[in-house]
Amino acid sequence: MMLKKIISAATLAVSLAGVSATADARTVGGATFPDSMTVDGKTLVLSGAGKRVMFAIVDVYASALYLSQPATTVDAVLAEPDPKVLVTKYLHDASVAQTQQEYNLIYNRYCGANTCTPAGRASFEKVLAAVTASKVGQTTTYVLDNGTVTMSKDGQQVLTFHDPEYEHGMLASIVGPSSPTPGLRAGLLGQQ
Repeated sequence: MMLKKIISAATLAVSLAGVSATADARTVGGATFPDSMTVDGKTLVLSGAGKRVMFAIVDVYASALYLSQPATTVDAVLAEPDPKVLVTKYLHDASVAQTQQEYNLIYNRYCGANTCTPAGRASFEKVLAAVTASKVGQTTTYVLDNGTVTMSKDGQQVLTFHDPEYEHGMLASIVGPSSPTPGLRAGLLGQQ
């Protein structure tokens, strides 16, 4: 219950940052992310932020990665202590089917290059079932904390489950070679 309140507060803080940017915030594709946030009493810093572009012209979403300290390689990101937070702000409307298609693309690319277990697939199916249509400006936040994945949409918790394999794979699929685009990956790794 305490974690739910903290996650909601963190998500709300991230959502509000997009409305009133501060001098210490980073803007990517029109989405603003604060330089830090607090989760479970731990201050996390913005490690990187990037945007997903489709067809070379459509900005679909911008994502930011928060860690205990900035990390610029996949191994460094994965080695950072938990919690880790991934915040995605939608820059374009997306239906449930379009959002699920993006999740499937990322999952299948990751599992094509790595071993994914039936338990990991079951966790992915939970996330896929929790996906909703998104409007410009809406936010999805994932808090990854010692094997527990918590998904919130616009400050409202929609899903929590414990699966260390999925937590690792989810993060690796976004910042690793399976990332949807090199630009999104480079941004999340703070390389651009």
